[in-house]
Amino acid sequence: MSDETQRTVAAYDTMAAEWVANHDEPDFWLPELERFHRLVPSGHIVEIGPGHGREAAWFIDKGYTYTGVEPSIEMLLYAQDNNRAGNFVHTTVAGFHAESKTFDGFWAAASLLHIPKRDIEGVVRKLCRVSRGPGFIALKDGPEGVDGETWYGERFVAHYRRGEFEKVLHEAGTFPLLYDNRQPGWHTWIVRPTSMTFDEAAAKIKAEYGDALKELGER
Repeated sequence: MSDETQRTVAAYDTMAAEWVANHDEPDFWLPELERFHRLVPSGHIVEIGPGHGREAAWFIDKGYTYTGVEPSIEMLLYAQDNNRAGNFVHTTVAGFHAESKTFDGFWAAASLLHIPKRDIEGVVRKLCRVSRGPGFIALKDGPEGVDGETWYGERFVAHYRRGEFEKVLHEAGTFPLLYDNRQPGWHTWIVRPTSMTFDEAAAKIKAEYGDALKELGER
């Protein structure tokens, strides 16, 4: 486990109760969840960094088979208590192992921002490998005067500009389906793992997701 990860996990363990009290907004990602649901309407979802299980409750309520990967034991205990029907794994994304194409989609909202930039491409590649379908990723711009990697107390955070992370997606072999920045300061992508050329990927995406993308408003 990297120093950045170890310190960040310890920080969440220490502040878990405070974090849960201050992040009780069940509809924060609702438009993005509904968009994701249109593209992955059922199946087995893996969430990276579920925290106290806010989005886990939504996925389970929609009938998905749910697995959450959470490195903070204190946050995981909240998630388990709030979502008895979910399966939670106490490990980091680096320590998580699954067979290729185990899941129908993945959800990583504000969790990959704790990954050092030197490791992010490998993490994205792993998520693409274990998921047979689309995944959601949310990352954040830095506040004014803050860019790149920084610390907020004992929490490590890597900020990204849109173009910077889309280069990571390209290098990792991932094709973006949709991009949005509805939430101020946030960048969100729905991505599809692919090793195809751009034209081949576009044709496959249209064939598989055309109706859903039309309804959502393809960007």
